[in-house]
Amino acid sequence: MGKLPLNENGKIDRKNLPKIEHDYSSLSSSETTLSMITSASLEDKIKEIFIEAFHLNSTANININASFGILGGTSMDAMKIVTLIREQLYPQIEIGLLFSERLF
Repeated sequence: MGKLPLNENGKIDRKNLPKIEHDYSSLSSSETTLSMITSASLEDKIKEIFIEAFHLNSTANININASFGILGGTSMDAMKIVTLIREQLYPQIEIGLLFSERLF
């Protein structure tokens, strides 16, 4: 997919994003740092990324059951979060994941 679909306001049109099928079975444990991180520490790391992207206080309490949109995420926030996750955790993450399901 070359371009993200936009709505009439110029924002990402989530309803028209293609469904993403994930097949992680071909990844070996050496290909991703996720295999070395416990689920609790992974959750903490993702929270840190959201706090950084949303410019929140480091003591901010993020509702782990909230979707990206409920947290107030914008398309610019999405790009920042995806960039940070790619740099720090998982280079193959796709932006559509933020709009399609909870991360935590």
